[in-house]
Amino acid sequence: MKNNHHDIFRDDLWSLTSYNSEGPDSFTAVVKFNTRHRIFDAHFPESPVVPGACILQITTELMSHHLSLPVIMKEARNIKFTSIINPLHHNEVEFSFRISDADAGSKDASVTVSSGTTVFVKISARFGKA
Repeated sequence: MKNNHHDIFRDDLWSLTSYNSEGPDSFTAVVKFNTRHRIFDAHFPESPVVPGACILQITTELMSHHLSLPVIMKEARNIKFTSIINPLHHNEVEFSFRISDADAGSKDASVTVSSGTTVFVKISARFGKA
């Protein structure tokens, strides 16, 4: 069951394994992928890859969870994909957030998506109320 109507992929493509808030300015969340999700039938059947757009949506859904209100990614300032996420090899990944206040009603976040020493994505983005 989804938390709210803004959770497009939660409990479908991914589920929350753990969530650790380190105060209002940082948190980590471990996400487990559903390797049988239909998206992997097309992306790609023999060697599944979590699409970049899905990683950004998961990031937004996790930010909404942390802030307890629906948010959108207003601006992606920098996104660096350093390695692909094959859910058969990395079924659980960690999203680490560092958050700061931005303009009125917005939050800036630096996000690292990783598993162990492997970094998949680094994101710098601004989030605001949906």
